[in-house]
Amino acid sequence: YCDELKAANEADDEEEYGSVAHKLKGAAGSVGLKLVQQHAKVMELQSTESDKELRETWIEELEELIREGQVALHSLIAKLAENS
Repeated sequence: YCDELKAANEADDEEEYGSVAHKLKGAAGSVGLKLVQQHAKVMELQSTESDKELRETWIEELEELIREGQVALHSLIAKLAENS
């Protein structure tokens, strides 16, 4: 999704940016990445009211939230495996 967001932003396609953010919001929610989901919601709802630079900043923040979420998920999986 990050690559799709970057491509939409590069093309200055606000509608596509919002659409990809919407898909990401759902995907993040389905795996419990609440902060990613909340950030994607802002990206979706404000995509048409923001400029290219702000949307780029959101993508960078999103990538960091995803990395943090992945670490947390891996940690949780490891703990669950230990307790099995």
